[in-house]
Amino acid sequence: MIIGASALSLVLAALTALSLWEMRSDALARARDAADNLALILQRDIARNIEVYDLSLQAVIDGVRDPAMLALPPNVRQLVLFDRSTNAQDLGSLLVTDKAGDVVIDSHSVPPRHIYLGDRDYFLV
Repeated sequence: MIIGASALSLVLAALTALSLWEMRSDALARARDAADNLALILQRDIARNIEVYDLSLQAVIDGVRDPAMLALPPNVRQLVLFDRSTNAQDLGSLLVTDKAGDVVIDSHSVPPRHIYLGDRDYFLV
């Protein structure tokens, strides 16, 4: 009788341990799925943000290459060149400089702020 009770206790303990192991495995699988989903969401969000920034930059480049655009009054040119996406949080300012590095168009200021960027590495030839 004692042997039977001990065997039954061991079987119940083994079943409990197996059940706990399966629950742990399921929890790890769910956590892995959640991490994969989060990584996918972040990847898509970052790619979308980069695409929005790229499109905004390309629109400004195309605009400053158009003499008619540059002939517009500064406040109208500002509205045309810089759509609302360029004012997105954490994007900062988009600046257009002349060949010397002086800011001539600023996405956040009409008239543009007096900023000289000609001393930066990317202006040195």
